[in-house]
Amino acid sequence: TSTSTSTSTSSTPRYVFNVVAGNLRGPKNAENDADIISYTENIQLASCKSLCLFDLDCEGYFWYIDRNDVMICKTFTFLSTNIVNYPYTTAETGLKVVEYTTATLTSTSTSSSSSTSTSSSTSSSTSSSTSTSTKSFYDAVFKTIWQNSKYRPSDITDANLITRYVNLTLNGCQNVCQSKAHCGGFFYVNNGNDVSVCRTLYSVDPTNFSRGNIAGTTMERFFETSSTSSTSSSTSSSTSSSTSSSSSTSTSTSTSSFAVSYSLLYEGNLRVLDLSGDNLLLRLVDVSKTRCEIACSVRDTCAGFYYVINANSFKVCKLLLNVRGDTKVGDNMGETWEKMYKGISTTSTSTTTSTSTSTTTTTLPTFSYETLYSGSRRPENWNDDNLIVRLTSLSSAECEVQCNIDEACGGYYFTLNHNSVLVCRLFKSVTGPSVVGNVLDSGVTKNKIIPGTLQTTFTSSTL
Repeated sequence: TSTSTSTSTSSTPRYVFNVVAGNLRGPKNAENDADIISYTENIQLASCKSLCLFDLDCEGYFWYIDRNDVMICKTFTFLSTNIVNYPYTTAETGLKVVEYTTATLTSTSTSSSSSTSTSSSTSSSTSSSTSTSTKSFYDAVFKTIWQNSKYRPSDITDANLITRYVNLTLNGCQNVCQSKAHCGGFFYVNNGNDVSVCRTLYSVDPTNFSRGNIAGTTMERFFETSSTSSTSSSTSSSTSSSTSSSSSTSTSTSTSSFAVSYSLLYEGNLRVLDLSGDNLLLRLVDVSKTRCEIACSVRDTCAGFYYVINANSFKVCKLLLNVRGDTKVGDNMGETWEKMYKGISTTSTSTTTSTSTSTTTTTLPTFSYETLYSGSRRPENWNDDNLIVRLTSLSSAECEVQCNIDEACGGYYFTLNHNSVLVCRLFKSVTGPSVVGNVLDSGVTKNKIIPGTLQTTFTSSTL
């Protein structure tokens, strides 16, 4: 018998924030409306970061407390790294960047061939059991009270108002309410000046209402009982055999994974000819070459970039769909970089030969799993010490394999999130308290059930 083991390593990108400025400092373009995505008042720093993190167009944030002690969050499509002075004693500027985490998948395969068999006897027995359990819990849902109506709750200010946001979508307003345990609903309206206003409220009373001048939407949050059923099964088997044979086995396995790197294609006055039109994916100014490289890495269609400091001392980054082809001699000294994929491969080979083998094997199946929650409900202990690893772009079956091969894994959460990204989170335990997460995420939480008896094998051979 021959066994080969192959290991593949892949790099998974995730977004984090680099703090580029603190108190009394901020980005030069903080007042440039063309670069601002959203302006939100009365919002904590952590919530400001979340607004930028889950917005694919957001490149950074500027959070500060103004002279009237109002907390303000601005998110940007482009965040200038030219930092200037501001009169805000409490402030923070964060730039969204990508970093890569490494995931390893190990698989084992066994194959054999034999001839000249003289005798063989086999006996086996199999037993199985199945159990089904049902769990009940409370799930938060929203009920529309008035939609596109001039009717609204009478109490949308003062003591009943939690927070007021501007320039959020209706779904964004609902997500903000969903994230606050004490939010009982919200009132959402577009004031006619292309500015949307979201008011999250401690409570919504359908019997206490008034009529306004502009139509809006009012939704009440309440909890209903939900349940989920799960079935787990296990099967055990025992096999005894005696065989006389001559056998030879050879197995070779090769796996590959890729990581992004860059190769310098042209430098100096020589550059790629087409830097505009259909070949230009994105143009950035006032950015470093490192940030230009990151911007290309997170875009699948980017083939490379052209980076130059022009005659006016402006740093210009152009992301391109194609960096090959015709070239020209330009006026400025720049660099053209091509995106490359560096491959990593492993190979394993093993050969054995035997003449007589007697084997007794008792086998239990691989780990089984019990479904704890589905939909938007997930484990409460989401990060910190309970989280083993967060992986993306894996199927649910591959997510389960990762939990199988990790001895510390006690279960996993798998979802296709609201950004259309497949996410697999492995946890040390999933049996603790649960919460309702983002209502746009629909996932499943499964508890790993460890068999009661381990596999045992006894083999004797005569060469």
